[in-house]
Amino acid sequence: QQHRPENFWNVAMQAHPNGARHFSSVTMVAGDPADHAEFFSAFTGIRAFSATSAGLRFETGEGDVECLSDRAFAFEFGCEALGEGPRLTAFTIAVDDLAVVERRLEQEAITCLTHQGALIVPPQNAFGVGLRFVAV
Repeated sequence: QQHRPENFWNVAMQAHPNGARHFSSVTMVAGDPADHAEFFSAFTGIRAFSATSAGLRFETGEGDVECLSDRAFAFEFGCEALGEGPRLTAFTIAVDDLAVVERRLEQEAITCLTHQGALIVPPQNAFGVGLRFVAV
């Protein structure tokens, strides 16, 4: 339920100083991602999805929904996922300019790392859910 839809749909309220454009993916981690294929297929309405030893990827057209193993998450994000069992672990945010984001994180004293061409705020520094910033 949207309690303040006028704020959500207000273009001025959607602009962020870091240049964020949109979420390009949402990442969940699970011991065996294949166990969650049926759920994600029903949730996204997508029947044809990518399934590898690393995990599952559902391309929605508005961004990806993925379920990775702990090992695949560490490889993709350059840091460990927190917690155990199936859990929401990260958001990937498309931005105009990574340098702007990096300066903003430094100004706010938020520790990040560079990994595979992206800026990563590890889950340990972001209340348990990692943030990956990628250039548009």
